[in-house]
Amino acid sequence: MDPRGGLRRKHETNPILPAAVSVFFALLAFNGQNLHAQFADRAVITGVVTDSSGAAIPEAMVTITNEGTGVRTLVGTNGAGNYSTPPLILSTYRVDVEKQGFKTYTETGIWTAGGQTVRVDAKLIVGAAREVVVVRTGWKS
Repeated sequence: MDPRGGLRRKHETNPILPAAVSVFFALLAFNGQNLHAQFADRAVITGVVTDSSGAAIPEAMVTITNEGTGVRTLVGTNGAGNYSTPPLILSTYRVDVEKQGFKTYTETGIWTAGGQTVRVDAKLIVGAAREVVVVRTGWKS
């Protein structure tokens, strides 16, 4: 009996709540494994675009071209000169970076492996856009 004169009620836990929490965490763990598996056959190319003094170049156009299929992915640099692609199919890529007032930067032979992020930084040189600086890597991991 409650000291205030009423009946004391025993606190009971709803048995459905612990089961629901367990199911939630099991689904979360299973879904995380699926997400990892979905990107095991993809890679990301990322980098920073700077000028010869090391200053970031915002709003540069970065074209990522699959050298096997010719499919192009276009991204731009942000205010800090950074760019990043969405997940790309595994292949060998070419990266072209263009910005008015600078020579076009080109890097070829960029090989991607599953689940990796490949870094391709570009240093642009002042000049006419028709001039091209080509870097051939042929890098494989």
